[in-house]
Amino acid sequence: MGDIRPGQILTGCTDGRWSTTEAIRAMLAKTGTPANVSITTWRVGPADAEHLVILRRAGLIGRLRLVLDRSVHGLDRTDLRRGAKPIFHRVAAVVGVENLRVWNGHAKIVVVAGPDMLITHLPSANLNRAQRAETYVTFGEPVAESPVHDLYAGIFRDLFAEELPVEFTRDTPSLNRGTAALTNRVLGNPLAQRDQSEPEHRSAWLS
Repeated sequence: MGDIRPGQILTGCTDGRWSTTEAIRAMLAKTGTPANVSITTWRVGPADAEHLVILRRAGLIGRLRLVLDRSVHGLDRTDLRRGAKPIFHRVAAVVGVENLRVWNGHAKIVVVAGPDMLITHLPSANLNRAQRAETYVTFGEPVAESPVHDLYAGIFRDLFAEELPVEFTRDTPSLNRGTAALTNRVLGNPLAQRDQSEPEHRSAWLS
């Protein structure tokens, strides 16, 4: 990723040489530790989730929060054995269900907040092993002045202010209604049907 410092923006292409998990390790070396790490991803590998938990156990990560797309409740396409558990339950067993939220989202966002600096990483890659070329934009900011960090941290603040849809605590595929409602509340989705006489809720990061 190169050397990022407060006030810098890095952008580039991975050429398949490193994963988002490996990028997070590099960020932790810059932000100082322990750092709070928040991630949204469309796809997640249980092994990558386990790697983040190892970093947390080592004291490098303080709070770990993970936001997944609702499709994680389906079976992993590479593991279709009879009785295989959905990806969500496999990841929840690793990171803890209290550290997970689910929405209807394809965004990949990594926010790392350490004592020395803040890093906001916007990769095209999911949270799984490096397999192909991916692009990224990474923002380094001082702790005292962090508009980019604040913008994206607001997504996690609003998502974790909501309860995890109850369907995700059970082995059931009936999730669309709950996760769509959650996403609409957090994003103030203009496509959501609402009573136009009611005040529109929009998260601060969309203002």
